[in-house]
Amino acid sequence: MQRYLISRLAQIIIVVFAALSINFVLIHLIPGDPTSMILGRHATEADRLRVRKEMGLDRSLAVQYLEFLKNTLRGDLGNSYRLEEPVLNVVLATVPNTLLLAGSAFILSLVIGVLLGALTAVRAGTWFDSLVNSIAILGFSVPVFWIGIILILVFSLRFHLLPTQGMTDVRMDYTGVQHWVDLGKHLILPVTTLTLESVGAYVRMMRSSMLEVLGEDYIRTARSKGLPERRVIFKHAASNASLAVLTLMGLKLGYLLTSSVLVEIVFAWPGTGRLLYDAMFARDYPLMLGAFLVVTIMVAFGNLLADMTYAIADPRIRFN
Repeated sequence: MQRYLISRLAQIIIVVFAALSINFVLIHLIPGDPTSMILGRHATEADRLRVRKEMGLDRSLAVQYLEFLKNTLRGDLGNSYRLEEPVLNVVLATVPNTLLLAGSAFILSLVIGVLLGALTAVRAGTWFDSLVNSIAILGFSVPVFWIGIILILVFSLRFHLLPTQGMTDVRMDYTGVQHWVDLGKHLILPVTTLTLESVGAYVRMMRSSMLEVLGEDYIRTARSKGLPERRVIFKHAASNASLAVLTLMGLKLGYLLTSSVLVEIVFAWPGTGRLLYDAMFARDYPLMLGAFLVVTIMVAFGNLLADMTYAIADPRIRFN
């Protein structure tokens, strides 16, 4: 276990370094000048040159990159051009909001996907199987932002049941239980959007794995012993079939974090994705790099957690 963790942590460091380096180059290749966002369109060329020198943008890209790496290793991600605050503080303040959104959707889609996948396998060929599979295919075929827009049009603008955007109602100063109820209302639509987009893959994976397991000899043996069908399905078949879902879990966790960027934009959710979106339009290079760095680290450690969960769930897997 210790050797495995050291090896994976070394891989994570390499991945984060590579992603950070690529992002640094790509960000500086984006058309536009941060000084235009800071000073406005009517600033003189002398003012622009002065601000570029103050921000260190007048130096070569290689020098800027080495300075950026040196500061990042010291934990200094610089100051935001737009907010004039330390980037690390700004980004970390949004991480809990993103984890709340993505984590809720991850757990919900996993539970629903495994349950529906097992039920469709047991009832293969029925109308229930066809209905669930059609919805699953539709869920991961439609763009996630389109699902969010449709949900807003139906449940917010048409029936006025749920709020359209934000994390809480800024007009009301809720505290205690009222605050959590308000937060839950604002969480429903974005979580539902991410869940609908993610649950289909779990349903399809669990269904195919379950159908394969139901044909194994030990399932026929369990049935021949007279065990109740519910126990055979859920204890013997589903528990073994769910191992395949754990493999998918690591991939979907990273995909879910990236999909949450679009969902945060659609629902104006104050998370890291929305922060990254605003930073891109403001040409706020330090803030963009800081948000990219945090998202990359979350995805890398999410995959590590999924790999460890799979190895613990299946004793046949060894850490190497």
